[in-house]
Amino acid sequence: MDPILDVARDLGKRLAEHPKVKAYLEANEAVAASASTRQILTDYESQARKIEELTAANQPVEPEDKRKLADLEQKMASDPLMKTLLKAQADYVGLMRQVQAAIQPQPEPQA
Repeated sequence: MDPILDVARDLGKRLAEHPKVKAYLEANEAVAASASTRQILTDYESQARKIEELTAANQPVEPEDKRKLADLEQKMASDPLMKTLLKAQADYVGLMRQVQAAIQPQPEPQA
């Protein structure tokens, strides 16, 4: 086998055991298991997509549509499972950035 792939598999295993990765996966599962949180997220994504499509088509975005999006943002911000997910997601992304930076090829030191 390729030694680089062996190292990558080991990294994958270690990442799966990392507390930030576990917390992110658990938060995703909790959101998936909650019908009310899933509904808030679905409604938010739908409304955001509607506004994005109107904007792309140079159509006016009605104040009611903007208000609805703001209300849904507030619901997401106050939902405990979404708060947990967003925090876990930020931690996960931070960890992945550190991993990416660590695996970037490093220039050879000049003698």
